Amino acid sequence: MVFICLTSIPTGTGATVAQDGEVAASKSDGSPAPFNASRQEKELEHIQEDASHIDSQIAEHEAQVSAYSEKEAKLIDELDQLGRQLNQTKLQVKDTRKEVAKLEKSLQETESEISRLEKEISLLDDYAAKRLVALYKLYQLGKLPVLASADSIFDLLNRKSALERIMSADKTVWNELTEKKIRNETLHSTLTEQKRQYAESLESLNKQLAEVNQQSASRSKLLREIRGKKSLMLAAIDSLKQAAFTLGKQLDSDTWEIHPAGGLHAGENKKPFQTLKGLLQPPVPGKITAFYGLTKSGALNSANFNNGIDIQAQPGEPIRAVYGGTVIYADWFKGYGNLIIIDHGNKYCTVYAHAEEIFKKKGDSVDPDEVIGTVGDTGSLAGTKLYFEIRHDGKPIDPLAWLKRN
Repeated sequence: MVFICLTSIPTGTGATVAQDGEVAASKSDGSPAPFNASRQEKELEHIQEDASHIDSQIAEHEAQVSAYSEKEAKLIDELDQLGRQLNQTKLQVKDTRKEVAKLEKSLQETESEISRLEKEISLLDDYAAKRLVALYKLYQLGKLPVLASADSIFDLLNRKSALERIMSADKTVWNELTEKKIRNETLHSTLTEQKRQYAESLESLNKQLAEVNQQSASRSKLLREIRGKKSLMLAAIDSLKQAAFTLGKQLDSDTWEIHPAGGLHAGENKKPFQTLKGLLQPPVPGKITAFYGLTKSGALNSANFNNGIDIQAQPGEPIRAVYGGTVIYADWFKGYGNLIIIDHGNKYCTVYAHAEEIFKKKGDSVDPDEVIGTVGDTGSLAGTKLYFEIRHDGKPIDPLAWLKRN
């Protein structure tokens, strides 16, 4: 609000206010001259109108600032949503690739079996044709003359037994040939269905890849906009602070089911975590680009407290657990992308963020140095990196004091 202070004109000074607003002389006897106050009231009303107008402008400006801040916050949320959608689409692509590879293998196996069967059928067809000719000749000669021409009872029995074996063998060949032809027809039907499924999977994969490209382009465009605008970067920093606060609150609560000693599965741990200060291998090789503690940005005139460190690493670099324990979280977390938290027992846990892929799920046991994921840029504003924390009793501690200096 704008406040106006009007100073009253002192009496007894020999002056008064005239109708035109100027100070008029008093009467010669010293008594004040009469004046019309309407002019002064009009001036006061005018000033009050101006003040009201200024107040309206201030309120409108504040509303615009508030709306703009909400817009910036929505853009940051949109970036997170794009990152989450992109991550889900990539996971779908991964699953579809596996399905396509499996179908390709099945197609090759089916085609190989069909080829083998057709060769066997061809050989059996030739054999069966020759046997049919032989049987035809035998039929013309007649079974009785063949047996009657035997020189003895022993020869007769041998000839009878031989004929029975020949007929049985011919029947076996004929049955085998029939079965292989039926199997061949079934395989051809299977092959047709496999080709249809393969074509559908390829089409689905191509659509998913196109979606990945579109989502990646949208995310990159939004990232460029955020990085190039101070107000958006400040909003992004505020969002990261809120994400860190949310993570801290949840790690400080009982929802993670952090276990007091050894975790659910201690893997191959030989010593308690607290005895390993300065002895842990880094989760990935790379350069540390952001350190634990208070950081300041002169360009943005802002300060932030890092609860962990950023390690610059190559995309797809394997992320290894610094120690054994149990996975208590393995999913998307706003501001951190794909996030993995491992409980090492005695209220110690480690946090790994911005992973491209996660190879573990909640409740899995992890051995020391086991690969738990790969380096990526999910949820990151600064490109590909691994964000790493160590916490004790839910509170962050400097990871560099625990990692072996290589």
